[in-house]
Amino acid sequence: LVSRYNTIAELRAPSELDTLDGSARYVGETIRKTLGGRWQIRFDDPKDAYYGLPELSQFGISVPPICPHRLVTASIDRRTGTFLSTMLQNSQKLHQSKRADT
Repeated sequence: LVSRYNTIAELRAPSELDTLDGSARYVGETIRKTLGGRWQIRFDDPKDAYYGLPELSQFGISVPPICPHRLVTASIDRRTGTFLSTMLQNSQKLHQSKRADT
């Protein structure tokens, strides 16, 4: 993604929405298979940062919801090439530490 898109706007272009959606699905399923959780879309609070976007939540412990669409666009903004893997590793560590505390 980082080598293909220079800006978030390029990734959000109408012609690229399939790529954004497919990337978010892939990232989300990778997270779900690693950490668990369930997909949901919330429409209860229009002011919520993830309003109307698919997110993963219900991890069984106090890990905050994760929005794969936001992660994919953030990876373009950060431009490190390791943002997604680092986020997953850190979430996995948090998940393990929260489980150990229970």
